[in-house]
Amino acid sequence: VATARLTPKQGGASVMARVAVLKAYRGCGLASKIVEALIEYANNQGIDSIEIHAHEYLKEFYERFGFSFVQQVEVVGEHQLIEMQYRASIT
Repeated sequence: VATARLTPKQGGASVMARVAVLKAYRGCGLASKIVEALIEYANNQGIDSIEIHAHEYLKEFYERFGFSFVQQVEVVGEHQLIEMQYRASIT
């Protein structure tokens, strides 16, 4: 009912993509659980940054997890995509 992809890159970076939840299950918190799980997995694997290209209307959603706006990247259909980045806390 929900999915996402995390692709590791060189140098401790990664790209999160295709975060999606079937329409009938939206609003149940599944996307939040997936994003939290991917962040936890990335941290456990020593990945220190996650980049995502998200629909602009999801900016505040990703900011709740610590993602920061980087730039607008492209328009797909009727949707403006934005680049956002998460940086792991170094303790």
